[in-house]
Amino acid sequence: MSRQGQITDSNISEVLHPAVESLDLRDCDISDNALLQLYNCKQLKKINLNSCKENRLGITSEGVIALALSCPYLREASFKRCCDITDSGVLALALNCQFLQIVNLGSCSGVMDASLQALGENCRFLHSVDFSSTQVTDDGVIALVSGTCSKNLKEIHMERCVNLTDVAVEAVLTCCPKIHIFLFHGCPLITGEKLELEGQGESFSAGAAPRAVPRTACLLTCRKLPEPPFSTCWLLLEAGYQGGWTLVFMHHIRVTVPEMF
Repeated sequence: MSRQGQITDSNISEVLHPAVESLDLRDCDISDNALLQLYNCKQLKKINLNSCKENRLGITSEGVIALALSCPYLREASFKRCCDITDSGVLALALNCQFLQIVNLGSCSGVMDASLQALGENCRFLHSVDFSSTQVTDDGVIALVSGTCSKNLKEIHMERCVNLTDVAVEAVLTCCPKIHIFLFHGCPLITGEKLELEGQGESFSAGAAPRAVPRTACLLTCRKLPEPPFSTCWLLLEAGYQGGWTLVFMHHIRVTVPEMF
């Protein structure tokens, strides 16, 4: 029912019960009023409120706070394009849902550094976080990857963050030994100049595509060597999706990061 977009504030109570563990509300026209009705869903572990195309205006920090207080065992929370969510909502999640593993805050324009700091300090099991197209700065990223989740983080999406610089990239590569997927294309202040990329015959700035490839989207898969500050990485450029990543270019690189953290 939820995947068909039929759930609303007025009928969500029909599908809620104390044993519900997952709610997929991506295509549903709901607001904070729906989240306020989750007070008996103590076993909820996954909620998806992503908006696929347009910004979702009905979900605010008030609803997220209610969700956090009602569902302490939440593992996965997705709020992509819920643009009215602010740091107060994320703080409530971090403080009350300390088993969080996956958080998607992509295009939540009200999310700032305080959100990343709260997640880093309180969510030690966090392994995937998306804060792309937000206003976070290097300080927020450093706070996140210096926190209790640093050794568990495997996936970070921070594309199109206009305030981030090479310092944020260095922090992730230095502090997160398990990082596996790291996306940061579309960040105008990230130049790659502070990262030494040693390849097989060519060198590329992190996050930039070779000239022969028209697209700049990239997937950086990293496996760290036992002795820092060196990382062995595969730079994969996305061409499309067909049963998995379709690669148009793959290049083996070594990233040298100054020991700053």
